[in-house]
Amino acid sequence: MMSITSRLLITASLVLTVCLGIVGWVLEESHREAVEKAMKDRVQNQLYSVIAAIDLGVNGRMFMPQNLPELRFSKPGSGLYGNILSHDGSQHWQSNSALGMEIPYLYDLEQGDIEYKVVRAANGEKLLTISMGLSWKVNGKAEAFTFSVAENMFDYYQRLNDYRKNLWTWLFGVGVVFLLIQAVIIRWSLSSLRKVSDDLQAIEQGNKDQLEGLYPKEISGLTANLNAFIRSEREHISRYRNSLSDLAHSLKTPLAILQNEIESNATRVVLKSTLSDQVERMGQLVDYQLQKAASSGRTILAAPISMDTLTQRIVNSIKKVYVDKNIKTFIEVSPDAVFNGDKGDILEILGNVIDNAFKWANDYVHIEICFEKDSGYKKNNLNVLTILVEDDGPGFADVNVREVLLRGVRADEQVQGHGIGLAVVRDLVQLYNGKLELGRARFGGARVKLTMFI
Repeated sequence: MMSITSRLLITASLVLTVCLGIVGWVLEESHREAVEKAMKDRVQNQLYSVIAAIDLGVNGRMFMPQNLPELRFSKPGSGLYGNILSHDGSQHWQSNSALGMEIPYLYDLEQGDIEYKVVRAANGEKLLTISMGLSWKVNGKAEAFTFSVAENMFDYYQRLNDYRKNLWTWLFGVGVVFLLIQAVIIRWSLSSLRKVSDDLQAIEQGNKDQLEGLYPKEISGLTANLNAFIRSEREHISRYRNSLSDLAHSLKTPLAILQNEIESNATRVVLKSTLSDQVERMGQLVDYQLQKAASSGRTILAAPISMDTLTQRIVNSIKKVYVDKNIKTFIEVSPDAVFNGDKGDILEILGNVIDNAFKWANDYVHIEICFEKDSGYKKNNLNVLTILVEDDGPGFADVNVREVLLRGVRADEQVQGHGIGLAVVRDLVQLYNGKLELGRARFGGARVKLTMFI
């Protein structure tokens, strides 16, 4: 696929070519109009000089003097020609410069009419002519004449060609300079992206742990998310490894017990009971460690999950399990409460906590979910999601609360009656930099408060 630099350079080249082409065309047309107007003004002045040079004879007829103010009228082939034609097309006067030339002049113009025309002489010479109709009284009788002046257009085309050549040469040079400048600007502008690419390559090679340095505002969000994604993936890998290590360590005890029972002289009944207990214990350990390893934690760019809808759905599902208890449920969820993380994690958290509440409740379960936007937690502008679940059951004994909240307690050391649910919830909440608090509810039962930063 074409690189961003190549795309920008090609696009800039096309845009610059179109813009310079339009500018060149406008300048060339403006210059052509200016040169054409200057030539028309010049031949018009020559025409007026011819008219002004007319003398009157004794009989009142007009005649042209031998020497005109413009010497080119007297020099054959000079490129400037004068002519006077009668209204019937007969020639009344012709300048010496036009001797031997056939030029198609106009001859039937009305009094005061002026016309410009580009004509070609018999010898192929291209001329710009100006013709003007005038009346002259001879012996009291008005006679119509057409005065004409023609000038060779070689100088006109030469000036246009010279200007066009210089114009497009300069525009081409300016375009090349602009493209070079644009290339430098693009390379400088994309240097941050190249730095990101180099840092990612260094991370792949193990030379760096994350993207480092200052980045422009436009990509700072991208680099921050990439760093968070890298940390998240490393945490996932670390969690898998730790879970496997914990599982192997936790299984040693039940396996050792089974080995001792096999080597002992225990009766069949005792052996069967021990085997059943340890198999169940190992099953719980495997379930716990698998759930712990499969948890995702805070997920970058995750779509927000509405807590109101999700909570109502979980409660409706659990009510079907405990339909015979006829538990009354009170749910208060902030309208803007959302969870930015893995859907499986929040389902596991809410499912375990609400299921425990329904399991131990006598009549009431109260669920309250609050949401605080952009709390500035650890200067990361994280949102705070607080989940409070209370029931009117027997609640936790003080010793149980202390044991559940101990750091590093394994699943096989958790309080019986709650299984591995709260241990999984605690571990999941910690993935979101949160905490799990257990206490006594207002109804006298268990109170579970979860705080997560997402």
